[in-house]
Amino acid sequence: MLIIGAGGLAAQIFPDIKTMYLPDVAFWSEYETRYPFIKESYEILTTDEQAAHYFNTVSRSFILAVGLPAVRRKMAEKFTALGGTLSTFISPVSNAVSPYAVIETGATILSHTMVEPGTTIKTGVLMNKTSNVAHGCIVGEYCELGPAVILTGEVEMGEDCYIGTGTIILPRVKMGRRCTVAAGAVIKKNIPANSLVSGGTSAIVKTIQEA
Repeated sequence: MLIIGAGGLAAQIFPDIKTMYLPDVAFWSEYETRYPFIKESYEILTTDEQAAHYFNTVSRSFILAVGLPAVRRKMAEKFTALGGTLSTFISPVSNAVSPYAVIETGATILSHTMVEPGTTIKTGVLMNKTSNVAHGCIVGEYCELGPAVILTGEVEMGEDCYIGTGTIILPRVKMGRRCTVAAGAVIKKNIPANSLVSGGTSAIVKTIQEA
């Protein structure tokens, strides 16, 4: 398995990787890692050519250990084009992921998270530590839920949303695609696509222009 990224998120999942005894693990990063324990334990690839060779000779499986929705989507597309197969990572540490939830390919679910029955976690989603997704929620492709984010029942979230640390989204709220919510917000009403939402007042600050 090739782990894409060698920064902070990779450091977070590193202990899980060690304890899971996964075969043929390597990391890929175009930047020098700040975490010596990663490079002391595993090979770190640095070029596209090395990644393609790894997929052809070792394993086609890769997981995303990078943050930000646009970056995760870009990396998934890039390494799929190089011959890899996007895979799912779920931490084995104190997770409560219901067998009656749908976890699509490529999700990265860190430790001490909760996913309740009837929920759909779509392709490429990142659930950071202690984030909770209650019954009947839909989390769109490549969304990122920061630490301690809580989605209460039947929340629907479009693709590529970023939800900051400690945000609470109340029941049946619908959020459009490409929204960014600052840390600590409490979202009580529907949010249109491409909205930037403040943490303190939970008000829409502005509309984010499409790239």
